[in-house]
Amino acid sequence: MQSGKLDTWRAERRLRNRWFEVVSPEGELPLRIENKASTSDSVIRGVAAGACFVAAWMIAGDSFGIEFGTYERLRPILPMLAVVAGLWQLAKAVKPRLESGHIEITRDKVTVVEPRLFGRKSWSEPLSSFAGVRWSKRILNRRNNSGGNRDYLHIIDLAHPDDRIFVPLDKWITAGDEPRKLWEQFSALLDLPAIDARDDDVQVRAAGDVDKNIRELARDGKVSTEWDDRPPPQGIGVSHVGGTEQAQEIHLEMFEQPISPMLARVIGGGLVAAALFGVFQGQIFVALLCLGFAYLLFRVMKRSRTHPTELRITREQLSYVVAGAVQETVMLGDVERVKAGTGSVVLETDEGEKIIARNLPPDGLAYVRDIVESAIANA
Repeated sequence: MQSGKLDTWRAERRLRNRWFEVVSPEGELPLRIENKASTSDSVIRGVAAGACFVAAWMIAGDSFGIEFGTYERLRPILPMLAVVAGLWQLAKAVKPRLESGHIEITRDKVTVVEPRLFGRKSWSEPLSSFAGVRWSKRILNRRNNSGGNRDYLHIIDLAHPDDRIFVPLDKWITAGDEPRKLWEQFSALLDLPAIDARDDDVQVRAAGDVDKNIRELARDGKVSTEWDDRPPPQGIGVSHVGGTEQAQEIHLEMFEQPISPMLARVIGGGLVAAALFGVFQGQIFVALLCLGFAYLLFRVMKRSRTHPTELRITREQLSYVVAGAVQETVMLGDVERVKAGTGSVVLETDEGEKIIARNLPPDGLAYVRDIVESAIANA
């Protein structure tokens, strides 16, 4: 179990032009979290605003000697545009400063100090009135600096039955690392349930269970150890390898398909039709290009049917195998949750998430999740 302190939160994590920082010594209660604005960002925007105002004044006084010619009507518009740009930069510089506040958390209550245009407003709420420490995630549709095509905004806050009460503890934009440990430590420190609300399958764990793995939860009777004996759905094969029960391994073969067979037929048919149309029009290059893509699609779909990915589960570890080669190994004692998300099955550990299955139909994903969880609980 995590200790009752925030031992992983030492660096300030930048969130665009602001960040959250714990300023309490040793990260223990009473806790003070400051929502800070970037001084350098405000200064840069303030300088830019001043430059825009100076430019507007000089343009209005014809200091630049600009010859407009037939566009003389634009002369009074340019200073106005420069003033608007300056006001926009000034607002961007002042707004974060006005939004800077702080949160104080004791064993009994939560106090939030919110800035106002003139002065500040503070309000308090008993800590016991909060349902837990919630971790949610949103997709930001923009290219990130690490080469991916999206970033994620992780939000850790105190969940309250009244949705109008929002107490953020941390916000984090990242393409990879996740604030799992920080979320777990907040739960342990505040003795509140940990709420994983990153997808539709919301999970709530008691503060004492927040860092327990599936094996430990099974021993406590909080995860079922009953095996699901239903036959596997189409596209999945299950076999038991080994002699005695203690030495047995479970092998799952998964015929993962990049796209559905029906969609593949539609795309393939369209490519063949386009190739025939190209032949009739004398566009041989276009016809050959379409046939090439159709053949490539055929090979990809055929390979997905003849070269399954495999999960090998022993009493100690799970291995993800592709084309006979082990791609990744996870110790069963590190797995805290098996989640069937949108299009994939994920193992959640303190080191991050590990995808072990993808491109399966929903019933296939649910089956893989259930059998892997049962195998870990019974290991």
